[in-house]
Amino acid sequence: RWYLVVLLSVVFGVLWWQVGAERRHRQRDYISIIFFFVAQWSWAPLFQAVNNFPSERNVLTRERASDAYSIGPWYVAKVLSELPLSWLLPAAFFAIVFPMAAMPPESVATLFGVNLLNVEVASSLGYFIAASFFDRTKATTCAIVAMVFVMCAGGYFVDLTGPNMPPLLSYLRYTSFWYYSLGLWMHYALPADADAAAFAEELRNFSFSSFSADGRPEVDVLA
Repeated sequence: RWYLVVLLSVVFGVLWWQVGAERRHRQRDYISIIFFFVAQWSWAPLFQAVNNFPSERNVLTRERASDAYSIGPWYVAKVLSELPLSWLLPAAFFAIVFPMAAMPPESVATLFGVNLLNVEVASSLGYFIAASFFDRTKATTCAIVAMVFVMCAGGYFVDLTGPNMPPLLSYLRYTSFWYYSLGLWMHYALPADADAAAFAEELRNFSFSSFSADGRPEVDVLA
């Protein structure tokens, strides 16, 4: 996994070399690297959870049979014990890609926090899917379908706010955690008012959350 993360980081850093320094002139490229920050730390933790749960389920089943503890304490203990480790790979990814892509250094701490939140949400979704299916193949299939929906409803590929979109379908974007993650990323990755003004026209082509841009980032975080 370390080799994969490091190699992917170098690939992203090379392909989007110094895009942040020229973001007002390379707006579509800048938005696309933000998309891949969210994508990398949604797909990877999701499938790690889906693949790891079957081996842990046998231990949990044995412990539950002996009435040692309920599922709630087990899950809380697992999340808390794995939190420091789950931050290491995203930290390595940031350490490589952020300077190579010349992302705004004043926003690194906030954006790293957004990414960690994204990791935990994706992992939770993976554990939920894995716990719902006893068959790993079925769990993997469900995870792919679920993540494709979340990705496409997030506002990057499909504008669900378009004038020809049925009102009922437009509400689907609120069910995607990418919708909120991308809204947070766009808000904090454009730290200057001049950046936000320069990107205003380009961002009309996407349907990311506008809560953060409207001064309510807590809505995106809680959602």
